[in-house]
Order: sequence, then structure tokens, then C-alpha cells
Amino acid sequence: MFAAAFMLTEPLTLPPRRRQQLAEAALVGALTVTPFTLGPVWSSPELALVVGNVLAFAFGQRRAVRLTVVGHRDVTPAVREVAFAPERALRFRPGQWIELHVPHAGVDRRGTRRVFSVASPAGHGDGVTVAYRLTPAPSSFKRTLTALPPGVVVRATSVGGDFLLPRRADVPLLLVAGGIGITPFVSQLTALARAGERRDVVLLLLLGPGDEPPYADVLTASAARVVVVAPTRPRALPEGWEHRSAPLLEDAVLSEGVPDAHRRTAYVSGPPRMVVHARRTLRRAGVQRIRTDAFPGY
Repeated sequence: MFAAAFMLTEPLTLPPRRRQQLAEAALVGALTVTPFTLGPVWSSPELALVVGNVLAFAFGQRRAVRLTVVGHRDVTPAVREVAFAPERALRFRPGQWIELHVPHAGVDRRGTRRVFSVASPAGHGDGVTVAYRLTPAPSSFKRTLTALPPGVVVRATSVGGDFLLPRRADVPLLLVAGGIGITPFVSQLTALARAGERRDVVLLLLLGPGDEPPYADVLTASAARVVVVAPTRPRALPEGWEHRSAPLLEDAVLSEGVPDAHRRTAYVSGPPRMVVHARRTLRRAGVQRIRTDAFPGY
């Protein structure tokens, strides 16, 4: 039980993609329950885990990822972005996440490791960026990350995720972002724009009362149709964007804002409760293909 529930699922030794993780789990399970002896080696959970770790090593980043803090900026008054310069080229695809390890004094119960969606596109010359929401009572991790001066080196323990856009450019997309859940879409839309790909994209951006749209310049440059869902109209709503007055993604908002939602492939990113609610709303509207990326606050 310990081997399966803890050792096998330790993020540091997992492959980056879900299908790779399932392959590792199948291999470790088969080696654990199949009796065999090869000279001094015999079947055991320990050997199965070692073989699984070797497979994960082959799939993932095969060297330490060290990131140097380049600087900070406020994307909006409520969203902070941190830019890093990797020591070596970082392999990832737009929409994937990175886990940062930031040791610090006075660690609270949420620990020293956090997962962030990468906000910059792959191969971005300015490095790797992550963003997070500023809150009145931040965790010890967020306080430390916010205070890191340029030049400090942090470590990324893993990179992965399956929140990836379809390779086919003719698939119509519906992107639903709850607040800071916009970050994987920023990476994806920037990558599409740089590659010169023109896709049929509608972005629903869910904001709280008084929130400003994060990364408005990137979203405008992407040529995606943007519909902001918020209780009140944001003060700085870019030209061409639409606003629907609602606290959440409601059935009427979806039917009016995206009447062809049922024919689109949907991607939902944001806090867990928002993701669950949005998924149910999309299902009621007839959306069949939904990918989700839920993450808690920090």
C-alpha cells in the first residue's frame, strides 16, 4: 500500500504526461505481481519501483532544472508575475505546468513546493514566467516567492501535464479561464500567434467583482474572441471584447455568448469549484469534449 499510494505517485519520480504515468503504473504493477528470478535478482516491489523510476527518468527532464530570478511585475493590481532565466533550455509544451521548490524559514503546512502553469510559450527567448494571485493572507511560499530578488536561483522539481491544445488547427476551441487560470491559455495563444496559426478560438474569462483582465495585451494580440463574465463591467475593457454580467458561467451566459459551444472542444482552467461548475454548465450545453486544469490557491 505504501509503495503504491506514496512511493509510486511521488511527483519527483513521475513521468510528465498522464499516458506515460499509466504506462509506468502498469509496468510496476506487472513486475510486482509476476514472480521471477534472474540470478541474484528476484521479483519484489522494490525492484519494480526502481524499474519504474528508470522509465520515468527516460520520459522526463533528465537533468536538474535551475531557474534564476530575472524580475517581478504586476500584471494587474491583483496578479503578480515572476520571470526566470533557465540555466539550460527547458523542455515543455504550452499548457503544461512546472513545480517550483523554494526552501524558506517559517514554512507553513502547505510546504515548499508549488505547481504553476507556465505563462510563457515554449522556446520564449526571455525565459520562463509564472503568475499567481496576490491575496491578503498569502502562504509562506507565496510571501517568499514575492520577495525573491533578481539573481536568486530556485529549482524546478518537475515539468509536465496534459492540458494541451489539439494538434489539428481546424478544431474549434472554447477556452474557459477563472481569474489566474488564464496562464496556460496565455502560453498557448502566444505560441499560436508566433507560429502564425489562425484558429477558431473563443475565450470566456471569468472575473470577480472589481478584477481587471490579466494579460489583456496578449489576449488582444491573439485575435481570439474574448467574452468577459463578471458581476460588473471591468473599467478597462479592451476594444472588441464583450461583457456578460453574471457571477459565474451560467446557462444563459453560455448560450448567448457562445451559441455554438456544443461543436467546440472546451478547456477549463481555474480554481476547483469554478472548474466543476463550468464543466457541468458546458455538459448541459451539449459540449462533449472537455479538458480541465484545476488548481488550489497558494
